[in-house]
Amino acid sequence: MTKSTTPAYRRLSEHERQNLLIDATIAVLLESGLSGATVRKIAVVAGVTPGLLTHYFSGKNALISAAYRRLAEKLHADYVAASVAAGSDPVERLKAFVGSAFQPQTLDRNLLLVWTSFWNSALTDPDSEAANVHYETAQRTRAYVEHLLREALLSVGQKVDEAEIRKRVIAVWSLVDGMWLTWGLDPSLFDADKGRRITFEMLAAYLAMPTLAE
Repeated sequence: MTKSTTPAYRRLSEHERQNLLIDATIAVLLESGLSGATVRKIAVVAGVTPGLLTHYFSGKNALISAAYRRLAEKLHADYVAASVAAGSDPVERLKAFVGSAFQPQTLDRNLLLVWTSFWNSALTDPDSEAANVHYETAQRTRAYVEHLLREALLSVGQKVDEAEIRKRVIAVWSLVDGMWLTWGLDPSLFDADKGRRITFEMLAAYLAMPTLAE
């Protein structure tokens, strides 16, 4: 007797259903923005009933916050992977991490619109889950940049105290965010390569690290 090749039905676990809803939320956010991310639209993309969403999450805001965390973790992981792939040279690792902000998957206006919507949620309600997610993910990114910057400075013979390193980290990531926002508001000003080059040149001058601009 010939065995059936039809895959056996498997009931999704609670974790898998939550991931399905989060992925659908991200897809809707990228397409329609925060204002257009309705419970009905998310449910349609996920292929479930709206009631299932409220079964696994306390409401739309909780699901949006989960999507924020997922996107932030994905971006951070991509940046870290780029720095690791750059090899053992500390300056190259720092350049790779910063340069990731200008990759096609990051330099995307839909992503920028979603991201600024998240920031707006965090600003308007400092006690919200979105604000907590923003704080946690920003802290993680700054900590990693601090590590990369410390190693890069030591590799070129610069010895600076911890307070100075933390100050420089703020400047480095503020520049990256600023370039990202500037591009989003007017993409005609520069493309990815030019944006990356401008950023490296400014950082090289500020950090007294000429090899950053090479």
